Amino acid sequence: MQETLRTDRLILRPFRATDAGAVTEYCGDWDVARMTARLPHPYPPRMAAEWIAGQETDTVEQRFCVEADGAPVGAVGLSDLGDGAFEIGYWIGRPFWGRGYATEAALRVVRYAFEERGARRLTAAHFLDNPASARVLEKCGFAATGETVEQACVARGGPQPSRRLAFDRPAVLPIEGAPAS
Repeated sequence: MQETLRTDRLILRPFRATDAGAVTEYCGDWDVARMTARLPHPYPPRMAAEWIAGQETDTVEQRFCVEADGAPVGAVGLSDLGDGAFEIGYWIGRPFWGRGYATEAALRVVRYAFEERGARRLTAAHFLDNPASARVLEKCGFAATGETVEQACVARGGPQPSRRLAFDRPAVLPIEGAPAS
């Protein structure tokens, strides 16, 4: 059974079949899909149900529904790359942009990866035309690797220039709730 994680405002839990409508709505938004690697546009309604059902058997990616005020608002995924390396990805539905949910959820999953999954290194990428995602990753402790790559983007129909970031496990993890220095 997948874990449920909590923050001050959010619950990060396994997706439920009843979340399919919200997933379809948010992933069907061009401005969400175009900033992800794997979401197609248009987003077929059946795809949400299949993706949610697949979380039970997926041994590589752990998916968390980001829930605020009792409703799904987005997703965070943690993919096991092997040898203590994990990749994080996320999206938030447009009605919830600008509320800090992506940062709050990603920070919680970063902590979970280091503390519970034994991660030694986390990686992530963002398209160069997505500065909001860059800010989320930087607030979470990620640093640019100096590598710019062409990353797949299904919605845009081909690779897009992306910046790679990484976060190596710190010797001491910060105390939860402590102010950032």
